[in-house]
Amino acid sequence: MNLAGVEIILNMRERMGEMQAQIQEFIASLNRELAARTARPIGEEGRNSLIPVVSARAPAVGGMAAGPGGSRRR
Repeated sequence: MNLAGVEIILNMRERMGEMQAQIQEFIASLNRELAARTARPIGEEGRNSLIPVVSARAPAVGGMAAGPGGSRRR
């Protein structure tokens, strides 16, 4: 085993430790963002969406609506 190989291994080990710390910080920031988004009141996200958010209601059973593209039989 030569000293150059030992140096490469030690440097690689140090970099892996740094990468592990970065990954842990990234995961922590994702968890904070997720917690912040789930804490928002419902409906707030619709104001910032690119596509308008429309709340849909289910048709009433036995109502006068024919449904999408169909006619109501009597």
